[in-house]
Amino acid sequence: MAKRYAQFEWVPEGNFKPEGTLGRHHCTVVRQGDEKVVVGSVAGRVTLKSGDTLGYDCGTVWLVPRAESYRDPIRRVLAQAHLSQKFLEYSAEPVEYTDSWQNTSGWPENSAADPSTGEEAMVLGDGRKSVVEDSGGNYIRRQITGGDAIVVRQAVGRETTSHRPRRVTRVVVRPTADKTAVAKWLFRNLGLKTEAST
Repeated sequence: MAKRYAQFEWVPEGNFKPEGTLGRHHCTVVRQGDEKVVVGSVAGRVTLKSGDTLGYDCGTVWLVPRAESYRDPIRRVLAQAHLSQKFLEYSAEPVEYTDSWQNTSGWPENSAADPSTGEEAMVLGDGRKSVVEDSGGNYIRRQITGGDAIVVRQAVGRETTSHRPRRVTRVVVRPTADKTAVAKWLFRNLGLKTEAST
């Protein structure tokens, strides 16, 4: 299961399944004048207009809100990065995450492969990391207090590359943080190239 996104211009008429997806799921696209009506084979029905983006996941479709439709600059950056708004929380509570890794016995000596399987966190501002639990084996539970914003990423896949790919699972913003500064930091750290128009 992998979410895919397609711009209006790249959604063809008829049965459509985005490249790189598996299974029999699809969506059906019908052109109606300057619009395209998209019905998912599992769930969802949306009407796309020029400039809109279709979200797709295993036969479920939805209209991806335009980044500029959000007044909150942080939500705008998340939308631009195609991250769910559900990942965002405003909280002053400590943020916990688990740093874990594979057993590397049997791997070639001096291997440059990344054995991480758990989470990692980036902090904006003066955040303090501490250990909550150390298994003495292959995981450590950590906690972050303070900071203006924290992004937690989870390792995905088990490729033996020098740095495993990661996906964002949480964005925690402190209630007293400067939203504009947090949005700029997120923009840089989420790898975005051009800012959404305001």
